[in-house]
Parts: sequence; structure tokens; C-alpha cells
Amino acid sequence: MLATTNGPAGVRSSQGGPRKLLYASGDLLIDLQIAPTRNPRCTEIIGQITATSDPAGHRAGQRVVLRRNDLTVADATTNKRGEFQLEFAGSAEDVTLTFGSDRDSTVITLETLTRKQ
Repeated sequence: MLATTNGPAGVRSSQGGPRKLLYASGDLLIDLQIAPTRNPRCTEIIGQITATSDPAGHRAGQRVVLRRNDLTVADATTNKRGEFQLEFAGSAEDVTLTFGSDRDSTVITLETLTRKQ
């Protein structure tokens, strides 16, 4: 049996699907998936931080901060596998992710990485 939705025929979704990004900084690899949530006004970022020098290394307790216009929009702490999840209002086009402490941090600007041409 074919399920139908209330949307226009032939259209699966008006939102884009998940975007996957891999960012490298020094010996860190930051794997990101950016996707819309069920709420069309929100976005979710799921990620994992690993080190190339120690792939099984522990990245637990590392702070991840999402900012828009220098204001904190969401934050999380990595689990024992270096994984984290953030959900926030709006798109990922104008946000930055900061990993680690102020002294030793990695900052990723998602504006140019997530914009579709």
C-alpha cells in the first residue's frame, strides 16, 4: 500500500537533506552532520571529534559551543566516544562551532561550508 502525505504530489520534502562535513585541524578530525529537524525552523548538528594520532582516544567532556553573532545559541559536552548533538533555531549558515577551551580551541565557521551553490 502506498502511503500519502498532505504535501504536493511527487514532493518528498521541502527541506534539504542532511549535509555531511569532515573538518581537519592538526591531529583532530571533526565529523559533522547538519540536518533540519522535524520543526522546520530548527537545525540539528550531530558530530564526533577524533584524533588521528589516537583514534580510540578519549574525547569525553570536551565543550562544544555554537554561536551566532557572538551569542551562544547552543552548547554540549562530548561523550566518551567524542560525540555530541546540538539543536537550535534557524539555519547553520550563520553560525560558528568552537571546540575546546579558550586557550586551545578550534573554531569552524559553517557559513561557507553549508551554503548550497
